[in-house]
Amino acid sequence: MKKILVFALILIIFTGFGCSDKESTSSRKTPIDFTLPDLDGNDVKLSSLKGNVVLVDFWATWCPPCKAEIPHLITLYETYKGKGLVVLGVGLDDEQKLKDFAEEYSITYPILIGTKDLSQKYGIIGIPTTYLIDKKGKIGFKHIGFREGLEKEMEREINILLEE
Repeated sequence: MKKILVFALILIIFTGFGCSDKESTSSRKTPIDFTLPDLDGNDVKLSSLKGNVVLVDFWATWCPPCKAEIPHLITLYETYKGKGLVVLGVGLDDEQKLKDFAEEYSITYPILIGTKDLSQKYGIIGIPTTYLIDKKGKIGFKHIGFREGLEKEMEREINILLEE
């Protein structure tokens, strides 16, 4: 049984399938608040970003679907940052690997140094896992994995949340 669960988790991580959950406005849940350092050593507190639409992406440098998703996140960030979108990449690697990766991929949005504890609190079962949080600080959408075309779906969802 344990081998089946491990295989299923590996399949989720490496196939990058896209699974989406949409929360209705009235039933949206508040995400677990966190404060994490960014790559420059500045603390970022999730709850302090209320009033913005916040995309929180749990990812790792070794994850192929994460690598495929990142250029799209950069584009979304650059397109919508002036309209109220904040993108936070929560890297689940050591700091130096995250710094090297962010430089190599020219990531323009903040990369936070994530923790195993935080990923467990969020129930991360596969990466990337992306949350779109509305202006009131509630989870509007959640995606597990990445597939081509998901970036267009996320853009549509960002626009929905920006208009609320």
